Amino acid sequence: MRALKSAKLSEAMSETVARRLDSARNAISAQTAALEQSKDWTLPRSATARDIALDGEVRATLRAMAPEARLAALNAAIASNDAPVLSAAFSGPSLLIAMPADQRNALVDNWRKRHSPNWARHEQLKSAAAKVEQAGSASIAWLGELNAQTGLEQLVTKAAEARAKAEAAIKAA
Repeated sequence: MRALKSAKLSEAMSETVARRLDSARNAISAQTAALEQSKDWTLPRSATARDIALDGEVRATLRAMAPEARLAALNAAIASNDAPVLSAAFSGPSLLIAMPADQRNALVDNWRKRHSPNWARHEQLKSAAAKVEQAGSASIAWLGELNAQTGLEQLVTKAAEARAKAEAAIKAA
């Protein structure tokens, strides 16, 4: 009987932990999505036909530069928050500026660090998500270890078998 109570308690704890972890994950995901949709997070974009044409010229110039010069030009544009250059560089695929995608993405992150007031919050949310996953893994491991140490699964199996035998004996009598 005690084994069944322990099993029920363990199951209830597992369900409670799972619900709370899911709730935390959902809250973090919702906050991250809202932050990434905010105006402060989005990259500069060209709005007029003239600006879009200028984007093409800027990309052609960036493509023609040596990689070191291109990187220096983009870092200078990030430092000064030069919207026309940043719009051209970041609005299309990295191939259009002859730059590897990971390098371009690092520059986008650098722009966000410098110019988005939401960068720190975004980093906090990433850290919180990692901690929630770590807590979930630790909780699952702890409950599994607890069950293994107490032999709970074997006790529950034996109790269920004994109960089934008792019920069969009662029916037979």
